[in-house]
Amino acid sequence: MPIYKNVNKDFFKVWTPNMAYILGFFAADGYMTLNKRGARFWNIEISDKGLIFAIKKEIEAEHKISLRPAKQGELQLYRLQIGSKEMFQDLMEILIG
Repeated sequence: MPIYKNVNKDFFKVWTPNMAYILGFFAADGYMTLNKRGARFWNIEISDKGLIFAIKKEIEAEHKISLRPAKQGELQLYRLQIGSKEMFQDLMEILIG
């Protein structure tokens, strides 16, 4: 059974400077996934802990930030994963048209 967490699902519907900034981070360091049950997720993975928490706050997400342990020679990455069909679709429309 899915666990629902709050997030501003309208965040990518209106162009604002903050939306464009986060969209740029997503375009550079993000990805989208679709699981076997049809759930849709968008993710951002970056090494800047303060920035990932600022993004989480800006999109009003209750989602937790996970930590990917660093491999030798790599930076530690923080990941914010948002499960939202609506936000997934909004990003698809922005990125693909």
